[in-house]
Amino acid sequence: MPQEQTATAEPAVLPGIVRLRFVDERNFAVSAYLLTGDDGCVLVDSGFAGEAAAAALEAQLRSVGRTLGDISTIVLTHLHHDHVGQALRLAERGVTIRYHPAEPSLIAYPFEERLAGLRELLRAHGTPEDDLPDRPYEPELRLDDPIEDGSVLDLAGQRWLAIQTPGHTIGHLCLFRPDDGALIVGDHLLASISTYVGADSAAGPDIVHRFLDSLDRLDTLSATTVLPAHGRVYHDLRGRTAAQRADYAARLDAVAALLDSTPRSAYAVAHALRERRGKSWEIGAFRRALLARHAAALLDELARVGRAERIDAPGAIRYRARSRSDATGSAAMSRSTVPPSGNASTARMSASGVRQAGSPAKLQQ
Repeated sequence: MPQEQTATAEPAVLPGIVRLRFVDERNFAVSAYLLTGDDGCVLVDSGFAGEAAAAALEAQLRSVGRTLGDISTIVLTHLHHDHVGQALRLAERGVTIRYHPAEPSLIAYPFEERLAGLRELLRAHGTPEDDLPDRPYEPELRLDDPIEDGSVLDLAGQRWLAIQTPGHTIGHLCLFRPDDGALIVGDHLLASISTYVGADSAAGPDIVHRFLDSLDRLDTLSATTVLPAHGRVYHDLRGRTAAQRADYAARLDAVAALLDSTPRSAYAVAHALRERRGKSWEIGAFRRALLARHAAALLDELARVGRAERIDAPGAIRYRARSRSDATGSAAMSRSTVPPSGNASTARMSASGVRQAGSPAKLQQ
């Protein structure tokens, strides 16, 4: 049986921050955060769509002496359905909607274009027609006031730093409050679950690389309390970033171990990984497509660092192991591109158009 929606908000996890909880019909839970101030509230993420989630939101607001009318702005860490649900409704009431402009909203990418691009990408990675999605993963939601990477925001009278953290999505945002070290991370870095990173036509082939770089950026923060969208609040930020790096290193090794001289699609690699782990591939078209996207992202990262070869042909992308001589040459070339300072992360982020990690450090001073 589905759990009942939460009617009472959790006690403030930190001054001016209330954690709200939503549960869908699958008993899948997601948290949003209500930032409170004397002149109103800002909601960071907004849970699921639907009447049950709407009632849960209003009940939790009442439990802390607030109403929908107190919410002036919704900030979205990213545009997945479990984060934008009530934003779709509140946008109609005139609430200001803010998120990073790199998020592939259907405002920036019309429905037909976004869906066609996603299907084309998955088809190229070997996904069968029956497993291709019939809708994009992001809803159509207007953007009233974009939040750029490195912006200092006044949210309900509180000072927050916005940090673009590509990975789970290309325009994913984390929010950092330097006054007390609060860090809202959305789906970027959960307490015990590894972050899903998948290939995306809007993200480019270096999304795993950018995800790992974004973990480096978070390590520069003096965060003391990490507030995720799923799971428990935690305090060991650097322990989690280290665990996430180790997990992705193991994932890359597992994918590399499947490659030989025969070109394979990302879909075939994802299927082989499931079989190697003794897990069923009968998991539904939606999940199979997600796993194919994840395998493609890992394969692209292996190709980027010289551990695999990506073969692009019209309408098809395949991967195979690099020969030992090719891999050695690629590694030498990769080493030669690291700047003399040794700060390869900074150089890479500059090249990808993301602001430097100096922004968080500057705000903390």
